Amino acid sequence: MEISKEKAKVKKIVAFTICFLLLSFSFFLELNIEKKWSSGGISSKKMPEQIGQVFWSYLGGAKSIVIAYLWLKIDRIHHEYYGDLGKERELIPLYRLVTWIDPHFVDAYYVGSYMLQLFQRPKEALEFAEEGVAFNPKSSKLLLNLGQLYFIQKNYSTSIKYLEKAKALSKDEAEKFIILSTLKIAYLKEGQFEKAERVMKIIKKMEKEN
Repeated sequence: MEISKEKAKVKKIVAFTICFLLLSFSFFLELNIEKKWSSGGISSKKMPEQIGQVFWSYLGGAKSIVIAYLWLKIDRIHHEYYGDLGKERELIPLYRLVTWIDPHFVDAYYVGSYMLQLFQRPKEALEFAEEGVAFNPKSSKLLLNLGQLYFIQKNYSTSIKYLEKAKALSKDEAEKFIILSTLKIAYLKEGQFEKAERVMKIIKKMEKEN
């Protein structure tokens, strides 16, 4: 009986130690990339996602602990400094770190690429969004995001390509409405008036049904 209690204690200590090391490792990475990536010194291509993924692949479910810690930190900073763009800049390297640990964490790509665009880093915004789509090709949310970024950057033909993919995959009515609304304007900008009219009819039908 005493032996089993001792074993349980040892397991708890080991688990705690692993968690501590994981959090320390994530904090170390955060410090090392924060200055470079938040200032535009490192792009997603220059520091490939494999850095984090190789390490985390050996740790299985343990990475969810670190993801939860980082996402809580992001949420806290966002709410604390909401509207203060200078302070919110601190979030950018955290989104990068989250995607290194878990490339299927869609929200990190979605919000991170938007933040990069907001801070006048359009090339990096596209790179980050494209990486997200590469890892999550069935995510209508990320396809919409990429389509919108190309739209903002006035590359309407490429925007249409991704918005059409998002439209085909989206199952959410609100999301689909945003996709179609952006798609309609993109077609108009490209002078494809018949296609814009077709999209407009779908929008009107959705409005009547709702």
